[in-house]
Amino acid sequence: MPGRVDVVSLFPEEFPVPDCMKNISDLPRGIHGAAAAVVPPDSRPLLCGGFDELHQTESDACFVYDYASNTWSETEGRMPTAVNLPGYGYGRSWGLVMIGK
Repeated sequence: MPGRVDVVSLFPEEFPVPDCMKNISDLPRGIHGAAAAVVPPDSRPLLCGGFDELHQTESDACFVYDYASNTWSETEGRMPTAVNLPGYGYGRSWGLVMIGK
C-alpha cells in the first residue's frame, strides 16, 4: 500500500507560490506520523520513523526524495529505534537529529 505525501505543506520553501500543489510519487509503502526534514546541501525531503501501515508497527525506516527522478528511496541508514511521531532538529555543526521515545 503506497503512501501519499503532501509535499507542499511539508516543504513550503520549495514551493513558494501560495495554493500551489505539485504531485510527487508515492512512498514505497504507507507511512504516517513520520518526521519530515529538508536535508542540505541539495534540499532533498527526508521522512523518518512513523507508523508502517503494511507491517502495522512503528517504523525505523527513512526515505529520501529525489526531485530529478520523482522517486522515494529507502535509505541504508535507519533510526536506532522505531518511533511513531518522532521530532527532529538540525544544526550546521551536528547535522540532523531524530528524537523519539
